[in-house]
Amino acid sequence: ELSADSAETLLPHVLGIDIPVASLGRWVQAAPDAAAEVRNRDSAGRPALVIDQGWRIEYLAYLSTAADSPPARLDISRGDARIRLVIDSWTTLP
Repeated sequence: ELSADSAETLLPHVLGIDIPVASLGRWVQAAPDAAAEVRNRDSAGRPALVIDQGWRIEYLAYLSTAADSPPARLDISRGDARIRLVIDSWTTLP
């Protein structure tokens, strides 16, 4: 069993790489930080490729074609480190 005081401490042990947890939440929501470089957008204007802090975030699929649709598949990489996220569904909080 693994435990830690924060995700910033735990995730590097679980994933085996040092990923910027504070940015990960924004990347997953296709809402990169203002300092990130959005290199490509899809036909709906959503991020398709973002470079942030040396990380390459590729948005491979969104849940639908709607401009406000959240991501469904992401490929996040830097050097030899790679994370692939597949999101089947989203729940909107009030």
